[in-house]
Amino acid sequence: MTMPSFPALRPVNACLAASTGVILLMASCTGGSDGSQQGQDANATTPDQPTPAVTTTDASKAETVATTEAPADPTNGTGIPITQDFSSVRPNDNPVKTPGLNNTNNAPVAAPITFSPDPLDMGEMSAGVAKTSTVTLTNTSDAPVTITKAIPGCGCTTLGWPKDPIAPGESADIEITLKPGPKQGIRLRKRVTFQLEGHPSQILSVEGDVAAYVTIKPEIVEARVEDAELSEDIVLTSADGTAFVVNAVEPAITVAPSTDAALEHTLQIDWNAWEEAGRPVKIAFKLDHPKASQVTTLVKRRPNAPSMDPAPKTPAPSINDLSGAARAGDVARVRLLLADGKDPNQADSAGGRTALHWAVRSGNAEIVDVLIESGADLDKGDQAGKTPLSHAAESGNVELTGRLLAAGADVNKRDLVGGNSVLWAAGLGSADTLRLLVASGGEVEVKDINGLSPLAWAAQTGKTESMQILIDGGADVNATDNLAGESILMRAARSGKTDSIKLLLDNGTDLGKKTKLGANALHIASEYGSAEVVQMLVERGLDPRQVDLRTPGWNALDYAKNRVDEGRFQVIAYLTPLVTVESEAPAAPSAD
Repeated sequence: MTMPSFPALRPVNACLAASTGVILLMASCTGGSDGSQQGQDANATTPDQPTPAVTTTDASKAETVATTEAPADPTNGTGIPITQDFSSVRPNDNPVKTPGLNNTNNAPVAAPITFSPDPLDMGEMSAGVAKTSTVTLTNTSDAPVTITKAIPGCGCTTLGWPKDPIAPGESADIEITLKPGPKQGIRLRKRVTFQLEGHPSQILSVEGDVAAYVTIKPEIVEARVEDAELSEDIVLTSADGTAFVVNAVEPAITVAPSTDAALEHTLQIDWNAWEEAGRPVKIAFKLDHPKASQVTTLVKRRPNAPSMDPAPKTPAPSINDLSGAARAGDVARVRLLLADGKDPNQADSAGGRTALHWAVRSGNAEIVDVLIESGADLDKGDQAGKTPLSHAAESGNVELTGRLLAAGADVNKRDLVGGNSVLWAAGLGSADTLRLLVASGGEVEVKDINGLSPLAWAAQTGKTESMQILIDGGADVNATDNLAGESILMRAARSGKTDSIKLLLDNGTDLGKKTKLGANALHIASEYGSAEVVQMLVERGLDPRQVDLRTPGWNALDYAKNRVDEGRFQVIAYLTPLVTVESEAPAAPSAD
């Protein structure tokens, strides 16, 4: 395969020179979680809202990237339904009054910009799949018009706009890419407000229908009832007559789904597996349906049965005196309370932490020594099962890590998510702390409840030095997780650190690893990583034309087009000639 030149690999800001007349804007929404995240409110029903980002192209064509989700509470917190229809907001239909510049009589002034089309209707959309449409801004006034700012209606829609003034009678095209969340069967209505220099703001409505190609019933499952082994039936049904396969369940806590294509699939949650996975709230079903790659259901814990007796008052969570003194770094008071007979192992009611936990979290070595001398339990876990050593490892405090190890702390004590001190140091701590723990016998192949090893944590957070320590300690560079089946290389590809990718490649990582949906490391990098990482993987032999197990399959370019950050255009520019240079794409990978 002929490799194209790669001029696109330059800092994104280089694309934003004054001569281009465009600008980069970033915005984010409050997002939900996925099955890999633990400790969430089981009663939560808010769907995910990913973080969007935007970049633009040239002086006459700005490009917009946006993500959105189902509309917020239609009652607006009042309990009274409120109808919101942004399509009815058409600022160009009526004259407006403009106080200020060139309008001393406050007379009605026609809007200087028209949008075509207005509203911008994306039409039918698929959940989680980006779609792009073009809107034309035309200056209908007799003077140049400058767009000073573009403001998303809820923080979820973002865009770039032409920086240079639009001359009278001239137009500018903006490509708007809208990526729905996972919720199906909804009408999206977003709006973008354009602030104009010397004129009132104008509003563009952006709309789209997220069709329900596969339905799921129920959308909320009541958690385990008494001693039930399995949940009620969860039924996935094709709404458009297309047979599909359930390729994977994340996390893998259901009875194994059928591997045959069908119009309807019935599954059940294995409650024991659900408990072992940390009682996740959201369960995602990965499909090979051509227009619905995923549907989700939520698990809701059952409320306690009502009692006829008045509920006893529960004291508010608090920190005991000794923990409070340790947290405040008051050495004299800690000594005084211990001399007065206070138990150094008493856990507070706010997180189950002891004074030693608080001393470690506060980084106070003197109080740590005092508590150890007074018989503090070195391996007592807090509410999450994390020991003082795990807290020291997570904070990257080499001194306190060394003191606790010297005093006899268990380097491999596991917490409730399956992690040990090595895992916390690898993901969130420092390389120096990790090195000390590994040298003290810390297990490098421990895995949390999602099947993530310390090396997977370090790879995804881009800690190349920590990765080297773990590999030197015998970590498996080809381990995969229990969620989507992602490899260490795929986790590193998400971080965008070329040094991490090179380290894994130089240590024999398997480029042929695929997720449960048939995606390889290049697919993951194309959707989430940097252009440099994408190029490195192509140069090491991964074919950008290779498709996953979807129907039809997605290649690397398809993944790149589904991203919504500023790296989108560099990756697309690099992959396009590689994918289109050949007339025929390779066959889809096997499910092995």
